[in-house]
Amino acid sequence: MSLEHRQWELKKVFEYSKAGKLILPNFQRDFVWDRDKQQKLVCSALLGLPIGSVLIVDGKKDSFASRELCRTARFAPTEEDVLYLLDGQQRISTIKSVFSDIYHNSQKSLTWDEAYNNIFPKLRNRWFLKIAINNDTGADPLNVKGLSFIGFEKCSTDDLQGLITCKKINKRFNKSDKSHPQNSKNLNSDIQEKRDFINFCVSEKLAPLFLLENSNNQVILNQILTKIGENIAAELYDLGCEIENSPAYETILKQFPDFSISSEDDFKTRMNLYQLASSWANNIYEELKNVNKLNLFIHQLDEGGLIRAIPIFDAMNTGGTPLDTFDLIVARAAKEYPQSRLPDQIVTTLESSMENISPALLEGSASVLKNNFPSLDQIELYEEKNISEQFKYLFLNLVSLLQFSNRDPSSVDLDQIKRSNILNLGGAEIHEQRERAVNALSRAYYFLICRCGITNIKDISYRLMLLPIAYSLTNDDIWNSKESLDKIEYWYWSSIFSGYYREKQNERSIKDILELHLFLNGEDKFLDRRNYVLKSQKYCDKKTFIPINDDKQFDADYAKEYPVPKAIKNSLMQYYISLCPPLLTDNSERLSAASIIRDDLKIELHHIVPLASARSLSESSKDLRKRKSIYNSVLNLIPIMKKTNRELGSLAYEAYVHEVNRNSLTAQMIPKITESMTGPEALTNFTSFLEERFDLLNTGLLYELDTLRG
Repeated sequence: MSLEHRQWELKKVFEYSKAGKLILPNFQRDFVWDRDKQQKLVCSALLGLPIGSVLIVDGKKDSFASRELCRTARFAPTEEDVLYLLDGQQRISTIKSVFSDIYHNSQKSLTWDEAYNNIFPKLRNRWFLKIAINNDTGADPLNVKGLSFIGFEKCSTDDLQGLITCKKINKRFNKSDKSHPQNSKNLNSDIQEKRDFINFCVSEKLAPLFLLENSNNQVILNQILTKIGENIAAELYDLGCEIENSPAYETILKQFPDFSISSEDDFKTRMNLYQLASSWANNIYEELKNVNKLNLFIHQLDEGGLIRAIPIFDAMNTGGTPLDTFDLIVARAAKEYPQSRLPDQIVTTLESSMENISPALLEGSASVLKNNFPSLDQIELYEEKNISEQFKYLFLNLVSLLQFSNRDPSSVDLDQIKRSNILNLGGAEIHEQRERAVNALSRAYYFLICRCGITNIKDISYRLMLLPIAYSLTNDDIWNSKESLDKIEYWYWSSIFSGYYREKQNERSIKDILELHLFLNGEDKFLDRRNYVLKSQKYCDKKTFIPINDDKQFDADYAKEYPVPKAIKNSLMQYYISLCPPLLTDNSERLSAASIIRDDLKIELHHIVPLASARSLSESSKDLRKRKSIYNSVLNLIPIMKKTNRELGSLAYEAYVHEVNRNSLTAQMIPKITESMTGPEALTNFTSFLEERFDLLNTGLLYELDTLRG
């Protein structure tokens, strides 16, 4: 194996990509950079700053399934010897998409719809340099006012970045939008199209950066800049004698010492200004062209180094942004199974998972969810072909656990989810466990939606708790048994509300894989957690929920030192949702996690006893929310629809009490609200309200746990 270090000018990258020689192995992740990251890289390139190094490997055209840079579809190279881009895809794809015409230079002959669909969504833009003053900073990095441009050397990144702009490209377009690729695809052969495009750019003062890669297109860019300069010269001429107050006047005199703005020599005056503007425009043009000469540092492996590419790829990132373990695993899987990308296989399995929801999951109170289930992309598990980081993390852990334990829970140990062991998985092992792991995780997520009130993966308090659930649900018998699902739910709530997962989550989640397995197979487990529910001191107990001292006064110091953890607060709200309770103002309708997700309902936390009833005459509700008040106790909160929250918030206190009390509050474990929550005894009465709600919650939670336990 040999590893050589080279320097390429960017124009070589464009040439190799256009010829189909520099390509992406199909295991590479999709393009994910947002516009801000792309803009910063473009700015660095224009300023001549380093844009990083890349790793490529020599290979044959059939070494991997492949794609063109910037494109999503499979691609069959015509050259036998190719270069695979292993590290640097985000940067090189950005550079290519900005400085070349990616819509019309594919190796394939494509219709517009095909060409558009074949480009990564985040790359469907066209980038321009605004020939103007930076409106945000007031800086003039191109010296538009002074008409004296000597290069970008003295430009600050912020000043230039503000002039780099992009237009989002849509598939459907209007003929009047001359910036659209379909209206500018024949610039070198259609005179009218070229004229319209130039006029558009000049009127908007935009220099199209995609023209820089092609020498024929560079001529058009020069014409655009020249015409923009001519317009500036005309504006200067129109100033007449006022030109002496212009920032350009000093530049004019340096180049034309005998310059005067007089009617006697009108032609000469105009020519002087146009020559100055032409020189200024040409300097900008030459500076922009220099992007093609920007050096890129290349680490190039020979073909024999393919098997070492992954550890080298990893080593290159040590000390910087760590290489994504998932990307390394995808690469390894692709080497042995080159025809299909692992992420695509995962998404395909996830998309079909809703067809296999267990009827046992929808028994009991969850029956209201039948025929109303959302898809997993709606909880942001994946979007198009982009898989969430949480799912990638759990998938790798579960695959490793299943493989190294041989699906025997008693053989599971913590070392199996260490990165070094995950990276030791072979392609065959990954594919052997892939479908099983994806199905098990999709089952686990559906379980959390249906049984545990989860509406978005970001709201999962302890993500490692999914491992015991998913490992258990690899067993079809457990997935299809209501009794088993009840026991998993028992384990879930008792583990959270006992505070078991407040620390050592890695260790405890691995230990719980076996413990949960034994529990599901008849052994008596987790009673200690059940008995410790809502008793975890300074974390999840009555004192933490209701921070009052011996004098029954709000204990601000205790509340500050031991606030209710976000994980517990979120889990409580999710528990309420899991009960599929009637709406606070309408007992005929129920709220469920599935309906929140499916209908994209906006949920807010509602103060059961309104803050308005507690504040002093001089204190606003906003001020009250800010300070750690007992009225912000987690026991005074309940999740409701945003619309309902607004409706209730508009009511006077007496009307609010009447509206809420006329509906059943039992399902929400809410005591009756009284008008005595205001006045001299308000704090005492409110504290009693919170204590009563804690008792209702504690009793209701333990009753449900005992029911689930069976």
